[in-house]
Amino acid sequence: MIVEIKQLSKSFGNLKAVDCLDLQVAPREVFGLLGPNGAGKSTTLRMLLSLIRPDEGSIKVFGLDLSTERRKVLQQIGCIIEKPDFYLYMSGLDNLRVFGALSHTPQLRQRIDEMLELVGLKGREKDLVKTYSHGMKQRLGLAQALLHDPGLIILDEPTTGLDPQGIIELRNLILHLKNDLGKTVILSSHILSEIEMIADRMAIINNGKAVVQGRVRELLTEESLNMRIQTDDIPRALAVLRTISFQGAGGDRDGGWISLECTREDVPKVVHTLSVAGVNIFGVQATRSLEDFFLRITAASENSVRNIH
Repeated sequence: MIVEIKQLSKSFGNLKAVDCLDLQVAPREVFGLLGPNGAGKSTTLRMLLSLIRPDEGSIKVFGLDLSTERRKVLQQIGCIIEKPDFYLYMSGLDNLRVFGALSHTPQLRQRIDEMLELVGLKGREKDLVKTYSHGMKQRLGLAQALLHDPGLIILDEPTTGLDPQGIIELRNLILHLKNDLGKTVILSSHILSEIEMIADRMAIINNGKAVVQGRVRELLTEESLNMRIQTDDIPRALAVLRTISFQGAGGDRDGGWISLECTREDVPKVVHTLSVAGVNIFGVQATRSLEDFFLRITAASENSVRNIH
């Protein structure tokens, strides 16, 4: 494992921010860290980066104990926590030069050129950072985090403030880091659809505890589907569905869609039954929502931990 967190706890006065947390992050995966505001995500990441000292528990990164091998561990981590900070009256290039000198990055100029190309800032590197848009500052932050070629990248809410195109570009960059460069990425985000699209495994944290942890696809496979069917005869379609025990199906007369909760195995049965009954079907959508799963898990249990491998 790249990261092994065992029985990690941290309190601030009477507030138990992290409570006996166990997490494992495997090599070359994108690990999603989810949870409502105040759940303990940022506190966990700050302890992982040795910015906060835990009250109890242990953290190992690349097999090294963070408490005794702090320097060696941090040399192998790149991160963006909250928003990246820069010298605003210096250029992007000079900011990277300063960071590269502090981190003793070898072949610094070549490495800076590679990172500028990677994050799409080539040609703007000599502009003052104060002239950069929010998205450009995020890109510069990524270039800085990757400059010393870390094996583990930690990104805390990296899409905050990005426009849709910026989010897509960041998503593609994260997948490139994992698939092509062999990096491990820990991604904390409140945008659940992003986690669903790019994370291999995830943990949902609530009240400082991991209430669920496992592979994203396997976790979502357990949940029912939201099935939507477009038709020109909603009353007829609903009547047919009631004959096969879908009493809770509902219709949107304006949009011509009906919706129902079902299992994966129910999808062909529903379509076949409607077709045989002469109901015209113009479209079918079957989706499984990480947001629904997230809300259900956090509401149902704050104490149980399920592990799916």
